[in-house]
Amino acid sequence: MSSTTSSTDDELAESSSSAESDHLDTRVVRDRVIDSGGDLYLLVGRLTGEDLGRFLVSRHVLGLASPIWAAMLDPSTNWAETKLKEIELPEDCPWAMGVILRLAHLDSIPDMNMMLETTWYQVTVLCDKYDTTRLLKPFMENLPGLRDSSSHLLDLEKLLFVTWTFHLPGFSEHAYRLLETAHYDDSGRLVDENSRVPMAGTPLSATVTCRVSTTYGY
Repeated sequence: MSSTTSSTDDELAESSSSAESDHLDTRVVRDRVIDSGGDLYLLVGRLTGEDLGRFLVSRHVLGLASPIWAAMLDPSTNWAETKLKEIELPEDCPWAMGVILRLAHLDSIPDMNMMLETTWYQVTVLCDKYDTTRLLKPFMENLPGLRDSSSHLLDLEKLLFVTWTFHLPGFSEHAYRLLETAHYDDSGRLVDENSRVPMAGTPLSATVTCRVSTTYGY
């Protein structure tokens, strides 16, 4: 009886170990030294499905770059991060965060013209989240073609977000184009002409529905 029980326990342990190994996170953690004299690590991207970025940075520089980070790292506040040597930012995009951190530390100047348009959007998301738009705005202003929505691979909604966040020319054009071209596809989904991504349930959905109702009476 004892032998049987022991054998069963061993099998369960092996099964559990195998199941755990099947679910291990095999993504690479890519270390990036942004400031060789830094005093804080940022572990970025655990929930994004990409390789994680682990950045060595300066608390002081982060505080200068962002009022959000300044509050987060201020010892006089109640933020838990003030006492940590490594802070996790699991929902943030690692490579977009790298662009912002390198610029904040004067490590490198980003050439946005060489980046994919999807990178512009991801960088904009983080600039909006951490209030670092003033760092990137001079580089976003010089991007060619932001006024011409027809030349972009980005969803029109994302172009709106980029131009709105950085107060760039082109916002009105993108807004009008989206209202003019958004429509319902054969499946009854609200889509734009660029991405065909469903927009139902968004404030934009209500706006377009209102336009259709006003224009066509239904």
